[in-house]
Amino acid sequence: MTKLDGLERSLENLIELSEQLQATGVDLVVLGQGIDTSTLAGKMFFHILGADRGVRQVR
Repeated sequence: MTKLDGLERSLENLIELSEQLQATGVDLVVLGQGIDTSTLAGKMFFHILGADRGVRQVR
């Protein structure tokens, strides 16, 4: 992928996607945003982006 746009409709969707990918042993790599969930830093960044989206939806 090149961007998370479209996948990040809600924090719940992003968490669900992350869990589904982990369960099947698939790592998410988002080239345009420097996210690679095969690394600890990439997983952390993915979750930070998800939390940011959740905060924006509340506003």
